[in-house]
Amino acid sequence: MAYYNPSQPPYAAYGQNPGYAPPQGQYYAPPAPPPGHSPYPQYSQGPAPTAYGAPPQGHYAPPTAPPSGHYPPPSGPPGQYAPQYPPPGAPPHGQYAPQYPPAHGQAPHPAPSGHPPSQFGGYNPSYSAPPAHSGPQQYTHAHDQLIYLGVPIPDPLAPPNTFTLPGFDPTPASEGVRRATKGFGTDEGALIQILAPLDGLQMAAVSQKFNASYGKGLTAVLESEAGGYFKEGLRGLSLGPIGYDVALLGSALDGIGTKENLLTELLMGRSNAELRHLTNAYNRSKGKDALLSKVKGDLSAKTERLFVMALSATRRPDNEPVDHLLVQQDVEKLYKAGQGKLGTDEITFCEILTNRSYPHITALTVAYPQKHHKSLPKVIKSEFSGHMKEALLHIVVGCKSKRIGYGLGVWRDMKLIEAAMKGMGTKDQQLVWRLCRGHWDRARFHQIKNAYREKYRKDLERRVDGETSGDYKKLMVRIAKGH
Repeated sequence: MAYYNPSQPPYAAYGQNPGYAPPQGQYYAPPAPPPGHSPYPQYSQGPAPTAYGAPPQGHYAPPTAPPSGHYPPPSGPPGQYAPQYPPPGAPPHGQYAPQYPPAHGQAPHPAPSGHPPSQFGGYNPSYSAPPAHSGPQQYTHAHDQLIYLGVPIPDPLAPPNTFTLPGFDPTPASEGVRRATKGFGTDEGALIQILAPLDGLQMAAVSQKFNASYGKGLTAVLESEAGGYFKEGLRGLSLGPIGYDVALLGSALDGIGTKENLLTELLMGRSNAELRHLTNAYNRSKGKDALLSKVKGDLSAKTERLFVMALSATRRPDNEPVDHLLVQQDVEKLYKAGQGKLGTDEITFCEILTNRSYPHITALTVAYPQKHHKSLPKVIKSEFSGHMKEALLHIVVGCKSKRIGYGLGVWRDMKLIEAAMKGMGTKDQQLVWRLCRGHWDRARFHQIKNAYREKYRKDLERRVDGETSGDYKKLMVRIAKGH
């Protein structure tokens, strides 16, 4: 089937591909954020939905859906349309957003005046510099609207010991950790019970309180009291979303050799904002331009260029309408760079897959096989090898239209968790970082668990229970159960 027929409206061709069309009436696309606000989706903290996809009372309802297999008419300039990639209802960068109740002692923040309420039920994706004061600035989560791994985090560049979280008292958790680690022996069960339920902001508040009260870093104390993969799990929790990723970057890049799969998961398939936050945090601890220099020193040839392109963080925003004509042009560029020639023009693949928006790449995964009868992942597998192949597949597989309804990258990340447990022996290090990194965004992790249940016909926590042991097992199962 030809991908484009000038006699049809641009969206009509997709009606002939019912496997890609969204279910009737199920989804809608989130509004574009105001200028200067992060396009990355939010951590859900609103009231529970009455049904899948139905907004709670007080939230805006989705618009009337088009007939099954069709997209709404074009709304952009000539040659552009907005068929809502990912399918409406999967917010940008793969975040599923049922409205979860707010954490104990916290209330969702209202949207700024003049804007509709946040569909993510809590923190709004914005950051603005705190107002000037004559005394020390108290940084709170009202100021620190930085989003990382789908959840709000404190400003990593704020002065130390200035973070506060109104409505949450970190003292009980801090004192509980102290009791569990002081004297002879360690109460591992208490540590799991205290730390596993905390979100990223709460963990930051507890870590700061612990350090101020006892003169020791929370992570350092936990590492001295635990061992093995249990210690690694506690470390992943206590460092918080961005702190743990900085530590994992060190693990991937320091020493002899490069942990290629870890580096891929940290740097490929990320939003521009996340890459900037991670780069800034890493460079703050290692020195100016440290991450870029380290990546260039550890990688080589075209793989180095791929990762440098990714770190430039120039990907188009996900809330832009998908340009249908550009999709066609990219399909032909990719064909001529790979399947349609002897050898491979690797840089063309890198340029397109690191600079186009994720909805645009989803459109490519639909359009390419329609025109050239081979899926884009299969083309990459046949044209590339080694680390470069895996890095490009990480981007493209996360955007495949077949499972995009779960959220961008959800199906891929679910299979990566299973890969850590599959076969002879468990890849414990991979299991720890994939569960710890995935659990912060509770709504998205809920979708990962749903996808796992659909794929493997069993609960994720049961699978983790059978692959681990001891205190390490108790911690991983508690994380896998979610909230």
